[in-house]
Amino acid sequence: MIYVFHKKLENIIFRTKAIKKSYEQINNANLKTRLHKEYEDLKINFFQIKSLINLMDHSSSNNLTFSKLLNEKCNRCENEIFKNKYLFSA
Repeated sequence: MIYVFHKKLENIIFRTKAIKKSYEQINNANLKTRLHKEYEDLKINFFQIKSLINLMDHSSSNNLTFSKLLNEKCNRCENEIFKNKYLFSA
């Protein structure tokens, strides 16, 4: 389960970066709309994963577990996602 969450977080980071790069380079309104929708779907997916990771992390009494490492990965992923929060403001 840890591996699956890790891979999903990696995919979210990868797609977020790709969307940002593509969005800034395209002029097609329909494509921009699709990218915006995908970005919003990625955020929803991220928050679902984050809540599950938090549950796993809080259920463990040990200070050094895979869930703690995954929680740190989740925090870094969140920073990466919201680094782009003004991407669709225009």
